[in-house]
Amino acid sequence: MTCRASLLLATLAGVLVTGCSGGSDKPSTLPLLTPTPSPSASPTPTPTDPAVTPVSLEAFVRFYFKQLNVAFSTNDAALIRRYSDPICKTCNNYAASIAGKPGEFTRGDTFVLSDVAVPPLGTGVTDVEVFGDVPARAVVDKAGTVLRKITSDGQFHLTVSIAREGRAWRVASIGRASS
Repeated sequence: MTCRASLLLATLAGVLVTGCSGGSDKPSTLPLLTPTPSPSASPTPTPTDPAVTPVSLEAFVRFYFKQLNVAFSTNDAALIRRYSDPICKTCNNYAASIAGKPGEFTRGDTFVLSDVAVPPLGTGVTDVEVFGDVPARAVVDKAGTVLRKITSDGQFHLTVSIAREGRAWRVASIGRASS
């Protein structure tokens, strides 16, 4: 037996002996234990969350734009297609842009969201307002050599149309928001 195990057993035995010694010979009733509820964090919706709520829709939109950033940085157009409706022209353009430049990777985020405004949900497609910035970034090769620099495109305000497909959300279209 190791020293650590011996010490643990000796400590446990001491607690048991101490807990049983002393006191009166009369049996006593122990107080009732009422469980103290532990605070639970509200669950973070995921893209396949079956709950159709404004919170889950906002989570999906933020997730989608993170996937766009990952797709551009890893040159993986499948990440865009996985969460896009095949009729989404902008989504298809993003995917084609990535697929058309094998061996090129974006260093830095393509989209940085500042706000997502979800209206009350109805049935069918929901138009979500998305605000953010397209920062400066670089395009690199596999070795990390900078092939070209892309200047900031500034701030954007987009309308992203989201459709519910079974238990999943899909981006149906992305376009400039009408002011």
